[in-house]
Amino acid sequence: MGVRLAVAGQGQVTRINYGDSRRPSESVRAILPRVLGYFKPYWKSWILIFLSMGVTAAGNLLPPLLAREIIDVALPARDAQYLVMIVAGTILVTLVTRLVNVGRSALTVSIGQGVMFDLRNELYRHLQQQSLRFFTSARTGEVMSRVNNDVAGIEGVVSTT
Repeated sequence: MGVRLAVAGQGQVTRINYGDSRRPSESVRAILPRVLGYFKPYWKSWILIFLSMGVTAAGNLLPPLLAREIIDVALPARDAQYLVMIVAGTILVTLVTRLVNVGRSALTVSIGQGVMFDLRNELYRHLQQQSLRFFTSARTGEVMSRVNNDVAGIEGVVSTT
């Protein structure tokens, strides 16, 4: 069982035991409502994302079904017009599915950037409310590291998740 020390702020050190099954779930339950709060203003966009996921799933199911139609119906019947219609339908379904995927990706990036914008603004407001004593006693490098690196780490999680 490994042990890691993490700085919790203002010189406090927290001990995190890896392998302790109770600790992560407690921290997740404490942090999850706060994290979800950042995504709450974007709920309409989330609905669009889930709808686009449904469209994509349906669009990915159709080409094999259309290929079956070509093999089982159009080719044995030697119906060229039906074959062209099925091939055109396959191309159209694939194109629409890919366009919906691009839109979903753009929307996901937009939400991620919006959440990061909100988080950075909240961090800035929090720093502005700190006393002069905080800035004289805190190490400049530590504050800058928190502002830059921690937010960048969160951005990686938000963008990819």
